[in-house]
Amino acid sequence: MTEKSKEFPWTGERIVTSCALDHGGVIEHLHRYAFARDLAAGKAVLDIACGEGYGSNLLAQRAASVVGVDIAPDVVAHATEKYQRPNLEFRHGSCLDIPMPDASVDLLVSLETLEHFVEHEVFLREIKRVLRPQGLLVLSSPNRPEFSERHNISYPHHVRELDRQEFDDLITPHFRNIRMVCQRLLFGSCLFPETEATARVGVYSGTFTEVAFTPGLPRVNMFIALCSDGEIPSFPVSLYEGENTAQDQLGVVQNELNRVNAEREKLRRREAAMTAALEKKVAENARLALEIKRLATRPS
Repeated sequence: MTEKSKEFPWTGERIVTSCALDHGGVIEHLHRYAFARDLAAGKAVLDIACGEGYGSNLLAQRAASVVGVDIAPDVVAHATEKYQRPNLEFRHGSCLDIPMPDASVDLLVSLETLEHFVEHEVFLREIKRVLRPQGLLVLSSPNRPEFSERHNISYPHHVRELDRQEFDDLITPHFRNIRMVCQRLLFGSCLFPETEATARVGVYSGTFTEVAFTPGLPRVNMFIALCSDGEIPSFPVSLYEGENTAQDQLGVVQNELNRVNAEREKLRRREAAMTAALEKKVAENARLALEIKRLATRPS
């Protein structure tokens, strides 16, 4: 199989490796998997709704074993052929009937899953079934007020998105310990005091004349829950840097804006020229009409 033929087509339903690395959604997805990968060292991992398979492959770089499960048979076949590691396998299956034995998973990763179906309680019961007693769940959920409602965006593949309270209500009955992680794509410069506790991290915002500090991360776009009946492992505050910087993206956008403005100016000039030509024709027609009227009323 050629490298090009290994690229799964982009349909809008899932992130695939043919997407540009500097795309905001790609950066967010990669950050979530990078975060989960740091928790996977030496563990038996299940990546449920694994999609194209790149995330399972990343997890397998640290984990003892990884099973990626997806409901689409063609996606599973693609992932099986593209990503081959001795500690990685892909299976066809559903979130509502996970093809794994009871108490067989140390770390269950479920990213970009909940919003695609409505049977959330069934899914949580399946998660608890396959997790070992002290196992850890990493579960993401789009924050509906920010993710879609804020800009009135409708995602055709999303069936049910949750807000923070709904997400809490879903997971709290199933786990004794929960620690919420907040995520939003940012463009800016970060100054993190090296020895300060992560609880002191926050975000500055404002203008040239006024700035404000907000503790934590405001306007959360995605929640990632770490859930366990055992101790929740510690982790660092992290940023994921895309292949191209946001400044590069702004340059591309600016270039496109310049092109559009130039094209618009070209069209404006063409319209002005056509308007002038039309006015000239109207004036000529008026002159001819007057000439015809004068000739018609001229004595024989």
